[in-house]
Amino acid sequence: MNIQPLKAQQLVILVDNDSNQTQEELHKLTKDVIAEIEFEKALDLGFGNMQLILDVANQFNDKHFVLEDIDSALCNKRKMLQCINDHGYKEVDSSKIQIVTGTRSSTGIVNESFDLIIMSSMVHLIAGNDSLWNDLRSLISPNGVVMISDAFYPNKPKAHPGCDAPFLSFQELEELIKTQKLSIEKEWRLKGIKTKSNGAYEHRILLTKFKES
Repeated sequence: MNIQPLKAQQLVILVDNDSNQTQEELHKLTKDVIAEIEFEKALDLGFGNMQLILDVANQFNDKHFVLEDIDSALCNKRKMLQCINDHGYKEVDSSKIQIVTGTRSSTGIVNESFDLIIMSSMVHLIAGNDSLWNDLRSLISPNGVVMISDAFYPNKPKAHPGCDAPFLSFQELEELIKTQKLSIEKEWRLKGIKTKSNGAYEHRILLTKFKES
């Protein structure tokens, strides 16, 4: 896999990490990073409101995507079609998108193999969940890539509104990479972002692989 790192843009200081400007920058960078990866089938873990992954699927409409989440009331085909319509994702091929309901310890996916696993704003939720990490390790194809995209802080922040799990510190990210036996292939960092409650952070996108046992 030949991936050249993109030039991560320095963002202006923002007052809230939910800013539309921040999200637009991240969406664009995410698609630019994915464009550098050779894949046919991707798993999006905990795809939440669907907007990011459908934005990706709108660009890479020849690929197959499996969207997994533990909340079937929020993440279902009806919601997906509504999101496609609301955001004008006219290039999305919904026949190539499968929705799966998992649990906190398992994706619920068996006998499938993925070239790319996407974790967008997820790694702080599953950092200590060894069962789920082992499940992901069984689903990745040889030479497959795990893309981690999340906010990371110099020091451990408090939990943010609407989520019981605080984001990871830089040190906790290093410990996670070591514990789960990941190797970092490429990394992008967006700096100069801060929140009202937790101060400055970096948003990092890491392309990683599981090391062979």
